Amino acid sequence: MTILIVDDDPVQCRLLEATLHKFEYETIVRDSGDAALALLTGPDGARIDCVILDLVMPNLDGMGVLAKCASRQSTCR
Repeated sequence: MTILIVDDDPVQCRLLEATLHKFEYETIVRDSGDAALALLTGPDGARIDCVILDLVMPNLDGMGVLAKCASRQSTCR
């Protein structure tokens, strides 16, 4: 299972990533909503099984990512 972690706080990302690795999950980390959306709508988006998404980020926040994914259901897994 591959989990996408999206958070602009590098400490939170490292802690969450380390915890998930202990349970043998594969992780991908992105530091912004724009980077997450690019991954989810790109060819590697099909690899993502779960997303842990920070809702409060500068520029495109977590709610914005969810809204854009909802409007792009055919390209956002």
